[in-house]
Amino acid sequence: MLKKNTKRGFTLVELLVTIVLLGIVAAIVIYNMTSVSKTSKETEYERFVAAVKSAAGVYADLNKEAFNDLYVSKAYIYIKVEDLVKSGTLKEDLKNPYTEKNIGLDELIKANLDNVSGDLKFEYPLESEEKETFLVALSDYVVWGEGYDCMQGAGSYQLSLSKENGDLIMLDSEEERTKYNFACSMPENFNKEEAGNYEVEYTWLTESGTRKRATRVLRVLPKVKPSFKVKTNDGAEYNYNFESGEWYTPSYNEATNKWTYLTYTPYIEGADADTTLFYVSKKANEPAGSVVDVTAGYTNKYETYPVDDGNKTYIIKTKIKGHHDTSYEYEASGEENIRSKLVIPTSFISGDSKVWATNKTFSVKEPHSPVGVTRYEYKLVKDASVSISNDDKRIDANRTFNKTATVTSKNVSIYDNAACKMIDSSYYTIYFRAINRDGYVGDWTHYKDAYITNKVNDLISNGASAGSVHIRVGNKDFTYLEKNGRGQITATYNDVSTNRVTPTATNRENWTVVNCDGTFSVNYDRTATNIREIINELNRFVATMPNYSEYLVYQNWPNIGNMYAGTVNQARFNQYPSLLRDASGKPYWVTDTYTSAFEIYVEHPYRHGDHQTRYNSYFYAIENGSLTTRYAGSSAYVKPLVMFDKIYACSGNGTAGSPFVIATTK
Repeated sequence: MLKKNTKRGFTLVELLVTIVLLGIVAAIVIYNMTSVSKTSKETEYERFVAAVKSAAGVYADLNKEAFNDLYVSKAYIYIKVEDLVKSGTLKEDLKNPYTEKNIGLDELIKANLDNVSGDLKFEYPLESEEKETFLVALSDYVVWGEGYDCMQGAGSYQLSLSKENGDLIMLDSEEERTKYNFACSMPENFNKEEAGNYEVEYTWLTESGTRKRATRVLRVLPKVKPSFKVKTNDGAEYNYNFESGEWYTPSYNEATNKWTYLTYTPYIEGADADTTLFYVSKKANEPAGSVVDVTAGYTNKYETYPVDDGNKTYIIKTKIKGHHDTSYEYEASGEENIRSKLVIPTSFISGDSKVWATNKTFSVKEPHSPVGVTRYEYKLVKDASVSISNDDKRIDANRTFNKTATVTSKNVSIYDNAACKMIDSSYYTIYFRAINRDGYVGDWTHYKDAYITNKVNDLISNGASAGSVHIRVGNKDFTYLEKNGRGQITATYNDVSTNRVTPTATNRENWTVVNCDGTFSVNYDRTATNIREIINELNRFVATMPNYSEYLVYQNWPNIGNMYAGTVNQARFNQYPSLLRDASGKPYWVTDTYTSAFEIYVEHPYRHGDHQTRYNSYFYAIENGSLTTRYAGSSAYVKPLVMFDKIYACSGNGTAGSPFVIATTK
């Protein structure tokens, strides 16, 4: 039995549909490929044409004289490709992408002038050739308010007719204009005081009798607005808000050692740069000043100037002359207020370190100032964290100093105009500002390391050696010995007190003891320091010093009462031998004459070695001899020691020749 075949083939309809679809797809592919190919060809051709025009431009730059006729007698000039190849500006094997053939050496490039800009332009490939005369007219302009004759330029390449061969018909005579029936008319809406573009119409007859028309663009420039273009000196645009009263701050770049500051250039919108004259001046506002010329009268040179430091009004006055009618003129003016600060960079100031002194020398490097710096001013401030306002422009005549060089040095002294009073004038910081030749006062610059004071306790360092500092109170001179942890200063008087004293006294005394054997007593002579006489001499010395109590440390002297005094002992003499001894080397308080006296005492039976104890006094009488021998004299001088606290100098630098003179009144 035969099996039935179940396989089924494509029907005719299905085959036809498939073939149609494949055809459509193929058509799309072919179209896209053709389109891509066409686009690619167009791009290549554009490059080809651009290469030819570029070569023509280079050729023109190299052969300027060959194109002079365009500005005299020709409407156009033809250049052969052969000329470009021979000059080396175009390759001979340059291919036309459409023909796939090298460019023809006899092909022409047409050169003429752009009727708007007047620049040289090139036409390639040539689309048509002129068979009859045509108008050659460059666009023209007039300044605002200037009248215009539509025949302006006739007789030159700017307004003429062109023959078929490119020769110009100059129209420089009435006969020639009549021959071609050449005429012009101004537009009905022309207004010489309304800026804009107007079309001037020209008509003429060709030699074949055909009437032709063409237009020329005439522009009326707007009425000028004189102003200034403000930029930084590196050419960057700067959006300066004049109306808000903004201030510009010049900046200094330490890495490049260059300043960035504002500049201004005269800008006259709508003016003809060739015929416009302008005059620039400036006027200071704070403080008020007279008008000063920037340009030497009227000029047409657009130069760039640095903006002055200070608040100034810049004024520009213009004389706008007619473009064609040189007898026509109108004036316009404008002004701008520009404010630029005068600043001293912190790095431009140098001075001493953080060591207290009565005066220091600071150096100030001259900052950027087109006006020129003439003086500086400084201000001392007690609190380093305090900021000074720049708004106050008043000048302190006592704190100003003249600029003497590119780097000006100034010694700042705490004693300048300072009254000799007990006032703490300690300043941690100092400010400087510059003053220019116009009297404009710049901003304060904070320089931290001033450290200037009149407080002697701070002026003497903790490590100062004895004898290195000298102090004067009234007519009394002292020499520094030491400073304690509280900053109090001990010093010795450079002389001795006026009166001689008896440093020791012998007194008759009685000693009694009671024990199991009864009562024992003895009378004896006791020689001891004559404290009372020394105290009296101290009081006489104190009375000769002004307001002594204002600067001497108050201490209590046991068993004597309240005195401005301290304990002095043998160790004190040993510590400062040169300062507490006289020229012969003897300690002060040693008598000139001596008498021996034996101190009689009775030994305590139970406390062997006990003897009468003496207090050391602030003014000490030196001991000589053994425990049982004392020297009693009647001709000794007293050399005072004092301790100072919170004393303030009003002159001097602490040297022997110029001691610190201490203020004694509040």
